[in-house]
Amino acid sequence: MPVTPTTTKDALQRLHRAYVEKLPQEVNAVAQQWLEAVTEAYFDQELLHKVHLAVHSLSGSAATYNLPRTSEAFARMEEILEHIAERGHPTPEERETTEALLATLKVMARAAVHHLPPLEEDTASDAAPVGRAGLLALYNEP
Repeated sequence: MPVTPTTTKDALQRLHRAYVEKLPQEVNAVAQQWLEAVTEAYFDQELLHKVHLAVHSLSGSAATYNLPRTSEAFARMEEILEHIAERGHPTPEERETTEALLATLKVMARAAVHHLPPLEEDTASDAAPVGRAGLLALYNEP
């Protein structure tokens, strides 16, 4: 029988957990699309646009889930992708930096999953309201 959250804290913990658990897959998908875009005989602008949209979304969602370093890394990658889109192709330095950021993001995503706290059992005594400080404590990035 599935356990349903009984408090705001439980619900937020479960949302955070779901996001963090999915993050490595999302980073891997972006990395795969990036490689496909830059290893074609020609540079694939359409695929670059898809990568840019995914990175933009992940930058914002990582910030929403209080993963500031992850959000900053995605934001840096987004800046590089914008420069590439303006020029129409990546420079060797942009390729290297983007691939280094992706490698870092893969490590960060796996580390975030590894540092997830165990879910607490739902109990009526845990039904105390969660203030802003409590919410921020829930989402501190490892």
